[in-house]
Amino acid sequence: MSETSLPAAGWYPDPADQARQRYWDGTHWTAETRGGVPDFAVEPATSYANAENELHGGDYGTQPVTPSTYQAEPSSAYQPGDIMPGYGAYNPDPAYEPPRYGGYDYSGPVTADGVPLAGWWWRVLAMVLDGALLTALGQVYSVFLPDWGTGFQRWVNDFIDAVERGALVYPDFRDPSYDFVGPLSTYAMVATVVALLYSTAMLSFKGATVGMLICRLRVVPVDQGLHVGGLPIGKAFLRCLAYDLMAAFAVPLVINVLFPLWDRGRQTLHDKIVGTQVVRLA
Repeated sequence: MSETSLPAAGWYPDPADQARQRYWDGTHWTAETRGGVPDFAVEPATSYANAENELHGGDYGTQPVTPSTYQAEPSSAYQPGDIMPGYGAYNPDPAYEPPRYGGYDYSGPVTADGVPLAGWWWRVLAMVLDGALLTALGQVYSVFLPDWGTGFQRWVNDFIDAVERGALVYPDFRDPSYDFVGPLSTYAMVATVVALLYSTAMLSFKGATVGMLICRLRVVPVDQGLHVGGLPIGKAFLRCLAYDLMAAFAVPLVINVLFPLWDRGRQTLHDKIVGTQVVRLA
């Protein structure tokens, strides 16, 4: 079969077990399977030939049977519900190598359509890069906001002086003479709004923030790793808002950031709220 006539990507009868389906990415079989019988009929004898080819060390890239309305007579040597001998695992060919992503071997969790999920450290690096970008941006708009740094520095100096003198009473940061709590609160609110608008816009237009783009990460709907483009703006906004609300409190923030370490789909809590995953591109 020529390359131009390969079947389209999608779910097809599993060559190893016709009672389930396996995902074909357009050129190769992936490791993703699911239960259920396809909506179209398949010629069992042809499927059996494909499976036999793989079983005896043939080309792993054997194509799936193209959807058809033709219903063939069952082969006497094979029935769709039978389990092929020697198929204790889907990959009986020891020469098969897992796909390589970004120049490295990948054998971790993937989406239903075969795209690798982002590792925790990559997500943390992307967050650090975005944080550095927003901090630099904050230096720009802070010149238009009330100064809080001067009053804060005076309070710190007075506090250190009281400690060195062994004083029994320490300066109260809420003392109006320092006048930094109000300006600091204003800065924090503006910074939160800027971060929310930045993240929402980037996820809506690019499907990733600047930090994610540098790390080759992308936010996609659950199990749609091949999704192209950004998220719907409402979903992008809700995802960013959920993160900001949890980030306002230490314990929810820590749980949210660490959640992908034990979650099967490597999702954070704000991923679960809106139904997204983060994938890493090749």
